[in-house]
Amino acid sequence: MPALWDAWRPFTTLVTSVPDLDPHNGGLPDGFALVGPVFEPPREPRWTSP
Repeated sequence: MPALWDAWRPFTTLVTSVPDLDPHNGGLPDGFALVGPVFEPPREPRWTSP
């Protein structure tokens, strides 16, 4: 396989990084979409320290 990107070409690929910090921002192949960071919802703590 000539390039790592070629393994992903058959798929729509979402890139979840910070665009300003991503060295590939603006240089991604077709089929790749830079969507920015994905944040997890806050979770309730399972226990509280006594």
